[in-house]
Amino acid sequence: MKPVSVEIYPVYICPDCHSRYCESMEYVRKVSKILCACGKVLALTPIKTFNVSPVYQGQHETPPKTNITKTKEKKSEFVNNTEKAIQETELDESIGFLVSLGWKKGEAKKKVLSLASSWKKENKTNINRENSADFANYLLFNHSKV
Repeated sequence: MKPVSVEIYPVYICPDCHSRYCESMEYVRKVSKILCACGKVLALTPIKTFNVSPVYQGQHETPPKTNITKTKEKKSEFVNNTEKAIQETELDESIGFLVSLGWKKGEAKKKVLSLASSWKKENKTNINRENSADFANYLLFNHSKV
């Protein structure tokens, strides 16, 4: 049996007391603020959408392409790492994606670079604009590995 739907909630962590908050997309769009237990007001950046496509075990077809909204325009350069498996723009977007799921930025960067290397080995290609949506799905379903 396949799931009928998938629910994704943005997770926010207070920088002062590290309290964790899960909010609905609608709440983030409409209210855009959280009053933390410590008294700090957290201003939330509204999220337009998340695009997620599952890839089932044994599935050989490529899932439909999804668009990842760019936060800011950067010229496309390779990250200076040994594998050079991911371009800078896609690295930033992938880190932002994991951060929106509750990861800390430093941990997200390590995870993205690690999974980019795995992706390159499995797919025999670097991560770029054309396959960044596929890599986002790979991150979503493999972020707990490695």
